[in-house]
Amino acid sequence: MAWEWQSCKSSSGGAKRNLNHYLPNLAEPEIMSSEIIRQCCRQISLDRIFQGYVISSKQILNDCIQCCLAWKELYSHNSQLHHKYSSQGWSLDEISIFALVDAFVQRCKGLIEVCECQQQFARYEEGERVPLPVFAGRQGSEVTQRLLYIEATFDNCLQVLRSVKDILDVGNTSWHKDFSSFCAKVKDLEVMIQNLITSTFETVNCVEEGVQLLDMFQHLSGREAIKRTIDRKTVDLYALLSAELNNVNMVMNRMSSLTPPHMPQNAGQVHLIRALRSRIERPMEVLRRAHFLPQTSSGEDVNVNYANLCQVLDEKVRRKFTDWIQSLNKECLRSLDQPLMIRCKAHAGLLDINFNKTLLKLFNEIHYWERMLFEIPHYVSEVYQRKEELHNLRENVLLVVRDYNRLVWLTFSPAYLQTNL
Repeated sequence: MAWEWQSCKSSSGGAKRNLNHYLPNLAEPEIMSSEIIRQCCRQISLDRIFQGYVISSKQILNDCIQCCLAWKELYSHNSQLHHKYSSQGWSLDEISIFALVDAFVQRCKGLIEVCECQQQFARYEEGERVPLPVFAGRQGSEVTQRLLYIEATFDNCLQVLRSVKDILDVGNTSWHKDFSSFCAKVKDLEVMIQNLITSTFETVNCVEEGVQLLDMFQHLSGREAIKRTIDRKTVDLYALLSAELNNVNMVMNRMSSLTPPHMPQNAGQVHLIRALRSRIERPMEVLRRAHFLPQTSSGEDVNVNYANLCQVLDEKVRRKFTDWIQSLNKECLRSLDQPLMIRCKAHAGLLDINFNKTLLKLFNEIHYWERMLFEIPHYVSEVYQRKEELHNLRENVLLVVRDYNRLVWLTFSPAYLQTNL
């Protein structure tokens, strides 16, 4: 900001020295106050404020406030020095000197509020509106329309405030009435936003959806009423995750009766346990990355329950793998020391395959354990390396048995087979 007076720039030591140069010879401090206000007004552009250049305008307004505070600080400092070293009293009326300055500071704060409202309700940054977030789901278009209606309502309120004359003139008392009316309408918009957040949250089915929704309304959390609504919905999010932890805990407690039908018993249960862990890991990771969410006591409780449940699940995985290792037969190759074909017990005269089924289950277990990156003991890993060879052997034996049985059925009648074979 290009200031005409360097003393109005900040409360630095250079500014104090510049103002100190005027104070000893200043007959009317009110003139200094009026001059500072005049210099500040030259830097403020109402057109840019109401056209949505909110970031740069807020910076200028804050600089003006700091300039006024620096003037008051320097005046107070010189007043103290005068009382300390001068025999003459300091008879100036401080209230009247800074009446205009205090009023101007309040006017600047009011304009900063206008800028923040434009950021929150009209999506303005530097003269342009940021894109409207895309709301998913069947109510997405309805939520968008309600937001656009709130935005249009705010634009109308802003235009009414913009039409006020001499906004920067602290002697213009009509500003207070118009600004109060503007603030009252903004309060109504806050209620509309709160109702929108509440109704939209009714369609949330998982933590990820809730975090995404709160992120879209996070720019409004600077308003206390809306922040309270976001805080309540954050508690609801943690309640949603807590319910998911309870569901996973219930499934885990009846794990012994649950095994995926296409998987072996031991590796299948471990696969299911890991799936349960992944089921709670994802929403918890989403919540941890949502740095904008407020800290709540319920959130701390959920974090503790999550850590405990993960520990129990990991322990179940370790114990399941250890039990499986201990149940293995280190001489499993000896199961092949038996005839691969035997007479069928169910049908006289026919053959049946006699390949060890325990070995087949072992191959199936090892296949899934390796997919889950577990280290397989060497004494069964060596057997597993011959899986293809043994699989081909079993298939060839199965072909021989099937062809033999077909030939027998075609050659002899069932009654003959019952009595002669």
